[in-house]
Amino acid sequence: MVQPMRGVKRAGTFVAAITFAASFGAASAGAAPEPSGPTRVPINAYLRNCDFSKVQNAVQIPLTFNGRGTATVRKSGSSVVADIEMVIAIGSPQHYDVVMIPAPRASSNPCGPGAPGTTTVGLDTNEGGIGSATISGTVPSGSTGVWFSVSRPSPNNQAPVEYYSSEFVVPL
Repeated sequence: MVQPMRGVKRAGTFVAAITFAASFGAASAGAAPEPSGPTRVPINAYLRNCDFSKVQNAVQIPLTFNGRGTATVRKSGSSVVADIEMVIAIGSPQHYDVVMIPAPRASSNPCGPGAPGTTTVGLDTNEGGIGSATISGTVPSGSTGVWFSVSRPSPNNQAPVEYYSSEFVVPL
């Protein structure tokens, strides 16, 4: 008879913990949201010019890239922070460059990794093709938004082996 009582006591403790967590979550849900809450933007296989227009004659080798991702973007004052998450079915760990590019930007103005006015971080995927990175930077004066480029550099030329970019410019 001792075993059933012990099980009831544990179940009661478990229910109490859930009730506490639920009431804590309800209390914090009423807190004031961020002034400009986070924006979630999909990242798909598009090669873009620095002005955010799609490159019309982009060649994909292989013909389709098997990756997708998201960027969750938050603005605080003149700074922007984005959490980038990618899932890429490549089969082995790979390194990607993530670039946060302010908009508007002229197509003639470079926007690759390390270009003036951009912010760059690395993103490494694991054996399952999953990787994440956090990128943060100061928004240049006159910028109305940001977008993201995720690319795997080529060891043999300047064109990326694989590329992804945001579906839209995140307004700031």
